[in-house]
Amino acid sequence: RTLEAARLLNDPVLAEAALERADRLRDFRRGGDWVARDPDPERPLTLVDRVAAADAGLRTFLLAGRADAYLDGRDALDAALRKHRVGEGAYALVEADADGLPAWLRLPELADNAGEAASAALARVLLDYSRTEGPGDRAREYRTVAAAIVRRLTPEAVGTPSALGGFMGAALAIGDSAHLVVVGRDAIAEANRASSA
Repeated sequence: RTLEAARLLNDPVLAEAALERADRLRDFRRGGDWVARDPDPERPLTLVDRVAAADAGLRTFLLAGRADAYLDGRDALDAALRKHRVGEGAYALVEADADGLPAWLRLPELADNAGEAASAALARVLLDYSRTEGPGDRAREYRTVAAAIVRRLTPEAVGTPSALGGFMGAALAIGDSAHLVVVGRDAIAEANRASSA
């Protein structure tokens, strides 16, 4: 997020610091894939790791115009879609075929008490990449997957306040008539009125 703040604030000092941190992500590349390095190099990569790498790659590209960072980020995003999918619009924290880990880690990820849910972040980053990809199959696929995540998990997130904001943000970014976000004291009545119109 520091990369985005540096770009929006047009702050060269913040930009330099943010780019130095983003450059350290290269230490997590081995061949064509991402690997965990700290604290345990044998730890399997999580959905959080891959989404963070994708987000940082896109933000580095937007701040500094570095196509290599964009492509590395897009590779991390594609790996997250391939390796963590456990159903339509559902992505687990660990790779779907990971062995020796508790079964609950392979359930669709919904909430993170410390911040944005990885699934909500995945939907947001997919939408961000879809806008930079221009018209085409990849951009369309990214939007379709983001919409599937929001459709699948937003109803469950309603009961989980720590997750709700991320999913509502993704729903707003999708911007199609299938998603309605209403807040306020009479939100349910407003939603009912809007959906029946």
